[in-house]
Amino acid sequence: MSNAQQLPQIPSSQTDNNTNDHRIISKGKFVMAELAMFLFMCSVMIKFPVFQSLLYEKACLNSGRFNESACADVRAMHQNVQFQREANHVLLASSLCLLGPSIPMALLLGALFDSWSTRFSLIVPLIGVLLADLNYLLQTCFMHWNVYFLLISDLLFGFAGGFTSVIGLLFAFSVKMTSVGFRSVRVATMEGSLGLGVMSGLFLSGQLRHFFGYPLVFLLLVLLHLLILAIVFLFFRELASDEMERRRTTDSRRRRQSLLPPVDEAQAEDRDAAAAVAAEGENGEGRQNTDDAAANNRSSVCWCFSLVQKRLAEMARVYRAKRAPAAQRCLNIVLVALGVNLFTSAGLRDILYSFLRYRLQWTDREYGWYSGTDSALDSLSVMLLYPLLHKSANLTDLQLALFGLLAKIVRDALLAFSSSVLLVSLALVPSMTSRFPTAGMRALASACVQQHEQGKVFSLIALMDGVASLFASLFFNGIYPFTLNFFAGTMLLFSALLLIFPVSLLAKIHFNGLDKVTQRENQNEI
Repeated sequence: MSNAQQLPQIPSSQTDNNTNDHRIISKGKFVMAELAMFLFMCSVMIKFPVFQSLLYEKACLNSGRFNESACADVRAMHQNVQFQREANHVLLASSLCLLGPSIPMALLLGALFDSWSTRFSLIVPLIGVLLADLNYLLQTCFMHWNVYFLLISDLLFGFAGGFTSVIGLLFAFSVKMTSVGFRSVRVATMEGSLGLGVMSGLFLSGQLRHFFGYPLVFLLLVLLHLLILAIVFLFFRELASDEMERRRTTDSRRRRQSLLPPVDEAQAEDRDAAAAVAAEGENGEGRQNTDDAAANNRSSVCWCFSLVQKRLAEMARVYRAKRAPAAQRCLNIVLVALGVNLFTSAGLRDILYSFLRYRLQWTDREYGWYSGTDSALDSLSVMLLYPLLHKSANLTDLQLALFGLLAKIVRDALLAFSSSVLLVSLALVPSMTSRFPTAGMRALASACVQQHEQGKVFSLIALMDGVASLFASLFFNGIYPFTLNFFAGTMLLFSALLLIFPVSLLAKIHFNGLDKVTQRENQNEI
């Protein structure tokens, strides 16, 4: 022990504790990822129906065909099919401005999460959403300004990473600091926090706009996003990068194989590399000039592009990695099924407000109460019922995902033919398990990869979510306005039929036993 104390390195037990600190944070900080997810999704859902109402009202005023009182009458305005089409086109442009730039930024931030800084990758999109809030606040003070000025906020947030970056990175952060055996439950609690945030935001959105108006609603969003930033700064500690984790794992295995104190090779390499970088920096300072600065700027841009390219290559390797055949097949099938599920969910999310407004003449208040109730039920279900069925009833993530997909098919079919509040309310029953597919397939995908691939696979899922949302917005918002002339529920029926495909894919995994084989293979590797 005396010899070990003289070595200029951290003792073995302390190193192990530090490694565990990167996996499992203290109880007080453990829930901060869930709290951040809750607050962020609450802000998103407060904004979503209020933004659509603002968009429709400003589009109405910009048309020059209606006065302010007519544009404020939601029930009267949204019976106009032509105006509905025009407003949906603006909504489509908004989705494209947000989702288009957010996809490459999600790749870049995901690469930074795994290779550089976990906190910085979260801070960037949060600053972007703050800037977007400030533009919304300005637009609400000048209602007669062009409706397309709203798209500035979408561009600001999109180029900062968008919703997919925040959600995907929060999932990756929570999974990375959680032990392997607890990950499926952790994913479920994150999904539940996401759902509770959605529920709270939807309940509040219409009421807040009705009582306080547009400006104060967006001022509240600024405060919520500042609170999330404070949580990230105060409670989100830096986690070890994938390269450092692999180095620590290798060093830990060497120490277990021999009882000798660890040789400080890693630190020696770090010191040599740091010295080389410092020497290079000192030599470069003497030669620095304007041309060098321009070259550095170009190299920074090239570095960002190389990170995105590297991220795409890493994701491709995750999708085609050399791992156990059963695990690879299971991962491939799960990702395809999850992509279809994300596509239908994003599409319905875009048009459901318009659909219920057209069918039942609902305002954002009625929509907020209905969607908030829906989100409350499915969030409580995924937080309480999902872990209970998983642990007590011994149902696998695959079986729960299958059950949730079947329930979503029933829900979409009911909504498609609903013509009264009673039928729409009846759809809440199968909708209770609508988060089961996402939670189950995220957990399945996580179980198919190794620890150092967790950030990559969740970034891949975030990328899939962004791409699915982009194409779903184009498809659903592009086609839905034309269905109003014959059957407004056409897109809901299409969604129900499309979900049969992921059901068949997951059923193939179940009957072939790929999920159980993958679990055994992972246990053997551990």
